[in-house]
Order: sequence, then C-alpha cells, then structure tokens
Amino acid sequence: MTSFKKMSSILASFATNFIFMKSKQVDIYSFFFMAAFALLFKVFYSYADNDNLQFILLPTNMVIEFFIHQKAVYSNESGFFYPNLKIAIDKYCAGLNFYLIALLASFLTLVVNCESTKRKIVLFLFLTIICFVLTIFANVARILSAICIFQLPFAWLKSNWLHEAQGTFIYLTILLSFYTLLIVLQKKYTFGN
Repeated sequence: MTSFKKMSSILASFATNFIFMKSKQVDIYSFFFMAAFALLFKVFYSYADNDNLQFILLPTNMVIEFFIHQKAVYSNESGFFYPNLKIAIDKYCAGLNFYLIALLASFLTLVVNCESTKRKIVLFLFLTIICFVLTIFANVARILSAICIFQLPFAWLKSNWLHEAQGTFIYLTILLSFYTLLIVLQKKYTFGN
C-alpha cells in the first residue's frame, strides 16, 4: 500500500470517527466539556504573551539548547532569541494549536470506550500530559528542521512560506502518526467500563 493510500485511509477513519461518529456516540457531556475547554484554551492563547507561555516555551527551548549547544537570550518581547542563528522561539512557536488538536482528537477517540465519569477524568488528565510531551516533541522537530534548512546556502529556502509549509508538514505527520497509534490502541485495549 502506498503512503498516499495509507494516509487516505487514516484520514477516512478520522472523518468517520469525528464527523459521522458511526460506531459509538461520544456522550453529549464529554463533547460539550471538550468544546468549552477548546474555547477557553483559544481565548487564553489569543491574549497570552511569551511570559504566559513559559510552560511550553521553556521546555522546548531547553531541548533546542541541548541539541544545538547554544544558549538563548530571553525577553517577553522576542521570546528565546538565538543571536548567532538570528532566530527566536516565541508565542508562534509554542504549538498550542497542535496541542489542542491532539488533545481533542485523542480524547474524543478514546472516550467512547469509557462508561464512568471517573475514567473519563483520568483519561483526560493522562492525555493532557501525553499531548503536552507530544507537543514539545513536535515543536523541537519543527524548530530543529527549520534551523537545518536555514543553514543551507539557498536564499529561497529562507522564505516564510517554506518555513510555514515545513512546520505544517511536520505537525500533520506527527498528528496522523499519533492518531494512527490511538486507533491501534483503541482496537487492542478497552479504556474502560
């Protein structure tokens, strides 16, 4: 099976589970809880500055510093700035939209197997941590690959559209891989009654 066919199959499964919810229905309370959570999260993110996003920017920056062996200079205005590379890790590198999509998709995929409210709460808290770690991984992958691309001697590789396309490709690849893993786990294990 070609990678295009695999990706099409994954996207079809995603659409079936989330748009049509063919197999089991997500209970209305879980759905509204996640909708309210997403709305509040987006409101927070729209008003947040770099200082408010330290919980995600700092660990991402620490991993980047480990890999590139350089120290960043922090300020609320520019985030973590690397003078030698002339790059900044700021609010727009936080990956919080990625985090929100991963959390919503994973919770709504797995909650259909949970009957009790207690298990749903435990699942939500567990997925909050898993998606946080996944977001840091995705951010680091995106930033490190951008640094590598920007080091190449071709001027067209430094364009904004390529930077955004590269980030979108990495985020989408990681999201689809994570979703595929969730489907496999969902079929193999029952998360609860």
